[in-house]
Amino acid sequence: MALGIDKRRRTRIPVDARVILHAENKAFFLDGVTRDISMRGLFAKIDFGFPVGTKCQVEIILKGNSYELVMKLDGAIVRREDGGCGVLFDNDLELWPIFAMHIAQNESETTVFLEEDLDDLDE
Repeated sequence: MALGIDKRRRTRIPVDARVILHAENKAFFLDGVTRDISMRGLFAKIDFGFPVGTKCQVEIILKGNSYELVMKLDGAIVRREDGGCGVLFDNDLELWPIFAMHIAQNESETTVFLEEDLDDLDE
C-alpha cells in the first residue's frame, strides 16, 4: 500500500441506527446512534467516549416496523472528536448490505406515505 492513501476510502452509508459500545472489560458502555457506517467501521454520535485505542464490543441495532436486527462485533476506538467517535471493526461487517436495504425500505415507506397524503389533498 502506498504511503498517504486514505484508509477510509470505503463506501459509507449515512444511517441512524442505535449503537452500544461496551468497553473490553464490559464494566462500561456507551449508548448512541450511528452517523454513518462502512464495511470496516462506523462513526458513533455519542456525548462521551472511550479513549482512542480502547477495544470494545459494538452492538448495532436496526429497527423496522416488523423486525429488530442486532449485530455484534469487535472493534476499537480509532478517532475521537466533538460529538462522537470513530470505530474500526476487527473484521469486515459481512451484513453491511443490510443497511442499504434498511434505508431503501424506510425511504419507500416515507414516499408512499407522502404520496397518499398528497392524493388526499387533491380530493
